[in-house]
Amino acid sequence: EGRRRCAARELHEEVGFEVDPGALQELGPSTFPVPGMIAERHFFFHVEVDPARQGTPPEDGSPLERSAAIVAIPLDEALALARRGDIEDEKTELGLRRLAELR
Repeated sequence: EGRRRCAARELHEEVGFEVDPGALQELGPSTFPVPGMIAERHFFFHVEVDPARQGTPPEDGSPLERSAAIVAIPLDEALALARRGDIEDEKTELGLRRLAELR
C-alpha cells in the first residue's frame, strides 16, 4: 500500500495526474540498478488515465524538473526511441517493455 501511495504521489508530481493509489497495478517485480553497490530499488506500476484530467505538475523544485516538457507519445514510438538510444534511461526502457508485454 505504501509503494502505491508513493507511486501515485510521483505520478502527480511528475506529470500532473491524480489517481487513487489502489488503481495502480504492479508492472512486474522490483529491480536494483546496481545490486550490491547502490541501495536504490525501482518499483514499476501502471495505471490508465484520462488525458483530459491532467493537471499542472507541482514538481519537486529540482533543476531537472524545472525545464521539463511533458509529451504523450504512443508506446510503440517510445520503444522505438529507446531502441535508437533517444531515450537513454534504462529504467524507463524497462518500464516501457514491461508495459508492452501487457498487450
